[in-house]
Amino acid sequence: MKNEGQSLNGKVAVVTGGSRGLGAAMSERLARMGATVIVVYREREQVAESFVAGLPGPRAHRAVAADLSSELGVEDLSHDLAEGDPVSILVNNAGRIIRPSEWTSTSFHDASLTFAEHVLAPMLLITAVAPGMKDQGFGRIVNMHTTYAEKGSSAVLAYTAAKAALATVTTAMARELGAFGVTVNGIAPGNMDTEMTRSAGQGVVDWAISTTPAGRLGEPYEVADALEYLISNPFITGAVIPLDGGQRLEI
Repeated sequence: MKNEGQSLNGKVAVVTGGSRGLGAAMSERLARMGATVIVVYREREQVAESFVAGLPGPRAHRAVAADLSSELGVEDLSHDLAEGDPVSILVNNAGRIIRPSEWTSTSFHDASLTFAEHVLAPMLLITAVAPGMKDQGFGRIVNMHTTYAEKGSSAVLAYTAAKAALATVTTAMARELGAFGVTVNGIAPGNMDTEMTRSAGQGVVDWAISTTPAGRLGEPYEVADALEYLISNPFITGAVIPLDGGQRLEI
């Protein structure tokens, strides 16, 4: 039967890093699809609470603080999610990009933090919510990748290395969970018009646009469109959608 769209009424969705940038666009889209959204944030409590209060729908959306670079933060969030209403959608979006002045100045601390946020936290959050998804016979897990991980980038060496490792998590869990109605996929944005991209400086923004065949930065709603597609299609799993305006073809 053709899928005519996915209603998420009665389902709980979790978006890490869900109050700003791409995460905010995806949180809002999930709310518009009918889900009750748990927005996970690391800092800027007032921003997160205000954002959640403005999400559409009369549902019990909530903001949850968690430092996903720390073992305790991941454990506390995992316990919270495992003990609450069953989670049907998990979007692993949170994670910083640490930009050392040179690749030779990458520190053990920065690399460890990067791998914790971009690999360990998503992996452990999946293990926390996937059993409940299996019991429901429905689940959608979407990990945020990057097209830069295909070749790596010395400018953000730890970040692209971590995202390459996350690709293994995506494919491994897609194989593990596919028989239970649970899909695991990824979205790999290129340079999107967000605070994170703009904070890298105008030189980086100009370079990104000049190397992108589409001739612009991506828009957060375009990532939300990709998320909606992955949620609505039950026959795609273990895939990563590149969303970079063709930049990966040029660099």
